[in-house]
Amino acid sequence: MSLCDSFREASRWTWRKLGQSARLNSPFNEETITESILLDLKANHPSEITTVSFSKVKERQTGADWEFWFVDQNGAMGLGWRVQAKRLYQPQERYNALHASATSPGAQINTLITKATKLRMAPVYCFYNFLTNPAHIHNTWGCNSFQKD
Repeated sequence: MSLCDSFREASRWTWRKLGQSARLNSPFNEETITESILLDLKANHPSEITTVSFSKVKERQTGADWEFWFVDQNGAMGLGWRVQAKRLYQPQERYNALHASATSPGAQINTLITKATKLRMAPVYCFYNFLTNPAHIHNTWGCNSFQKD
C-alpha cells in the first residue's frame, strides 16, 4: 500500500469511527485518533515517513501535536510538517479550541505558524471530520486529486 493510500484509508477510518462515536454517544478524542493513525503510518511506512509526537507541554510550545518528515528514496529527511489536529464535534459541527479563548489568549494557530516557519517547516492543520448530514458538504470541491468521500 502506498503512503497516499494509507492517508486515504486513515481518512475513511476516522470518518467511520467518528460516526460510530456520534451514534453511540461515546467519546473518541483527537489524541486517540492521532495515536492510532501515527502508529499505523510508522508500522506500514518506516522508510517513507518519520513522525515525532509532542507531549501536551511541547504542544503548547510548538502549537503542534506532531511532526511529519517525508523522506526521499535515499532515506534522507526532506520535507517537514508541523501538524495540529482538530476534531469536528457533533451536533454543533464545530471545531473546539480552533481560535483564541479566555483560557488560551494566544491563538494556537499563531504559535504553530511562527514556530514552524522559523524552522522552515510547513504549518499544517489535520481535521478529523464526520457529518451526520453529508449534504452539508459544499457542492464546490476544490481538490483535483480526491473525491469528496
